[in-house]
Amino acid sequence: MYPGQRFFGRGGGRGRRNWYYATGLTGWQRASMGMPAFDGAYPYAPEMTPKQEADILKNEADILKKQLEDIQSRIETLEKAQGTKSE
Repeated sequence: MYPGQRFFGRGGGRGRRNWYYATGLTGWQRASMGMPAFDGAYPYAPEMTPKQEADILKNEADILKKQLEDIQSRIETLEKAQGTKSE
């Protein structure tokens, strides 16, 4: 038998962890008050203007170009190192 199985462990089994201690209310009290399971979500972010989106995409393209250049440079370095070792 594993600890926590069939309420013999401290956890009391799945889904029964600290219900009273977390809220200060028993199960029937929480249910009658209609306490939500989750807090309200943040509202949606406002939409971007086309200019803002274009600027973001240009910035992302520049970053990707730089990363591609770095990758190609590393490939060339490895190929040169491999070519000198095989000769």
